[in-house]
Amino acid sequence: MASISFLIFCQSGEAAAGELEEIYAAVIGKSDIVPTYKNPFLKPPERTFLSAVKAVKSGLVSAEDIALVTALADEKNPEAVELLAWMNATGTGVEQNFYNAWFLYTEADDLGVKEAKRNAAVIYNLITFQRNKK
Repeated sequence: MASISFLIFCQSGEAAAGELEEIYAAVIGKSDIVPTYKNPFLKPPERTFLSAVKAVKSGLVSAEDIALVTALADEKNPEAVELLAWMNATGTGVEQNFYNAWFLYTEADDLGVKEAKRNAAVIYNLITFQRNKK
């Protein structure tokens, strides 16, 4: 998605020539440049947990969203742990992994997330079903 935006900016000619390198660096994340843009439309949005949740819900998860959710889950943020569990269970933004999903749902249950225990049980049943199917 970000690379498409970069291509649109380049093709439309909306970006000034001096800004292209900053846009490219910001879009692909290959630089520690903190871009300053004259046109606020070109400024990349700040990532928040809410924007990551919206991205996961839409299925358009970026690497920044995954990094943010993972970092918050590592800090034992209950909502982030549950979201990361769901991402692992459904394969949204990450490779589908029922074992990680089960572990994260049990962790979310320990952190007091409602329904996490039930979700862990559902995932456990899927793991058992897959193992018996082989």
